[in-house]
Amino acid sequence: MYWASDIITVSGWQKASSMISLGLDWRNALVVTTVGSCILAVPMVLNGKIGTKLHVPFPIAIRASHGYWFSMFPVVSRVVIAMFWFGIQSWNGGAAMKLMIGAIWPSFLKMHNHLPKSAGFTTVTMTAYFLYWLLQLPFLFIHPTKLKHVFAVKSIVVPITGLATMAWCIHKAAGGGTLLKAGPTVHGEAFASAWLLSMTSLIGGYATVALNIPDFTRYAKSPMSQYIQAPVLPALYLITALFGIISASCTKSFNNGVVLWSPLDIAALWESRAAVFFASSAWCLAQISCNVSGNSISAANDLSTMFPRYINIRRGQLICAILGGWAMVPWKVLSSAKTFLNFISSYAIFLAPFAGIMCSDFYFVKKQNFDVPGLYDPRGAYRYYGGTNWRAVVALIVSIGPNFPGMINVLHPSTKIGNIKWIYSVSWLFGFVVSVVVYTALSKAFPDKTGSLVPETIYAEDVRRSTFQHGSAGSVEFEDEEKAGGKEGGVTVSAVPVV
Repeated sequence: MYWASDIITVSGWQKASSMISLGLDWRNALVVTTVGSCILAVPMVLNGKIGTKLHVPFPIAIRASHGYWFSMFPVVSRVVIAMFWFGIQSWNGGAAMKLMIGAIWPSFLKMHNHLPKSAGFTTVTMTAYFLYWLLQLPFLFIHPTKLKHVFAVKSIVVPITGLATMAWCIHKAAGGGTLLKAGPTVHGEAFASAWLLSMTSLIGGYATVALNIPDFTRYAKSPMSQYIQAPVLPALYLITALFGIISASCTKSFNNGVVLWSPLDIAALWESRAAVFFASSAWCLAQISCNVSGNSISAANDLSTMFPRYINIRRGQLICAILGGWAMVPWKVLSSAKTFLNFISSYAIFLAPFAGIMCSDFYFVKKQNFDVPGLYDPRGAYRYYGGTNWRAVVALIVSIGPNFPGMINVLHPSTKIGNIKWIYSVSWLFGFVVSVVVYTALSKAFPDKTGSLVPETIYAEDVRRSTFQHGSAGSVEFEDEEKAGGKEGGVTVSAVPVV
């Protein structure tokens, strides 16, 4: 249900459509979607096991590979991205709210605009966005484990709405439309560039979740339960892509040659106000469930780890709602398909090495054996040297560096960088693979001597038992997450005895 809530959304619908707008045909768009989602499923499952085995969130788990203090770098990067995505999904939710209100009061859509064109939005658009932002606030304060009913409703209602939208388009166009008969509009180098950029942007869209998937899998009742992600992820991606591609193809046939990439734009054509209201309500629910599960909780986990004395999960979610919803100006990011794809691709160069290092550390270096209480202690097993694992630093530099020229070229196309631009076209895949190889090689060649390598996993219960049996100084206190003031995993370490 989680992945249904995260993938079947307005932005998920538009991903494959954005590929077609770059010049690919529908066949290549589906191939890109399949290849990209299968690649993405690999780190999703591998890093997901960290949560199911250790039951700790991402900001805590990543300390094992990066060091207690240097881990703040990926955590800060992740919280910024979560806020960006919160704003993007909220803006799409505002568009759904606009249709909902217009279906009830059509005069709302005719409200006089008091804002200049340079603002990037109208009075009607901003009013709807503000109302949506207010509507989703109560959902931010529901504990993740209690959201399953919301996800269940969404996983039923939204796919039905998407299927009904596609069926209406096929009926209206009396077939699959003209785009299904057309080939790619770009060829040669331009085609290869569009294909690779589309794949990277698709992976980059969920590269954040591939990194912080332990935030969610730590609630799993069984370590095996998270493996369902492997087949479900590509399947849901493919279904959502089909909805978007077929519907977009049909709209070109009956909409005067203008392609509609968004399901909300399609619903706006319907004559039945009741149908418009129910469809837009479903997409509004989709955006809320996606924002809460994929962005708000993740940002709150990160913020509460960075400032545990002042920020708990609920406060973190509120900060994310304010900064992500307004300070990140999502209407600018979504101004065009190319801007949107460039935005996704640019931050993937940072997230891929973080995920690769965390994955290789768990499987290849530490052999899945962690000192869990040591993750909460700045003087514990993962202090390394000054709280920094230099192997992770080197792996980051090596995997991120070659991607910088490509990112500069995307931002300033007049800058000539030669063939190195192709590395940026596969920036996520390059960063992930290179970071795994470099970090593993350095860790094997120069094994850590500060205590981060333990023969078997040490859980908090083991420390408590050892403390009780041997009378060691120190204690590990476990509290409910809410009572602990937002300290991750409900763990507060006052003094960890040496085991």
